Amino acid sequence: MEQEQLTLNLQIRPAPSLDNFAVGDNAELVSVLRTMAETGSGPQFLYLWGETGVGCTHLLHAMDPLAGVERVPAFSESRLIYTVDDVEELGEDSQQKLFELMNDVRSHSDGGPFGQYRLITAGDLPPLQMKGRPDVISRLSWGLVFQVHPLTDEQKDAALRKLAEESRIDLPDDARQWMLEHLPRDMGTLSEALFEVERFALGASKKITRTLLRQCFPPRNTAVREESAPKMVTD
Repeated sequence: MEQEQLTLNLQIRPAPSLDNFAVGDNAELVSVLRTMAETGSGPQFLYLWGETGVGCTHLLHAMDPLAGVERVPAFSESRLIYTVDDVEELGEDSQQKLFELMNDVRSHSDGGPFGQYRLITAGDLPPLQMKGRPDVISRLSWGLVFQVHPLTDEQKDAALRKLAEESRIDLPDDARQWMLEHLPRDMGTLSEALFEVERFALGASKKITRTLLRQCFPPRNTAVREESAPKMVTD
């Protein structure tokens, strides 16, 4: 069934953190990351993989304030944690930089003057299924490898409800259901959409309703009826 295409004019949402990550079935991974962040202990190498929208990028940014500043950062004794996202998309030069970074981090396994050095990488496939330089791919498995599992429909509903409550946004059940039915269903987009519709509602001096959501996120294909979207049962 064709899904309604919507135009999203999304603005910046709160900075990613472990606290605002929707855990779902990823409790073990989040526990490892939290221990690493709070105590500095844990694996020196960590590779996360999962489909688009499951939260790999969120977790990298939650762990590394410099995530994304450089495609592949260079090693420095003053920087303890390094992150590289979308490793499957790295070109030849970037793969060489990642290879060198991996070796630099490992050669400092005893730590440095500021603590233990760590490298967290992420991609869309497990290492054994990836294409690229064999010496880079093999190094992705030097430490722990975690699949980041997507949320179930029920978990997305609960996560969106929790986010609205914690943000003190009045999001009625039927409006939340509309978002789950008609917007891209990864939590990153849903979270941004929640804050966008809140700003839209404040600007219009109106409460968030299904009608307001349609105005905030108008469909690109008006020929597709709302009733064509799959229904989700909510409490």
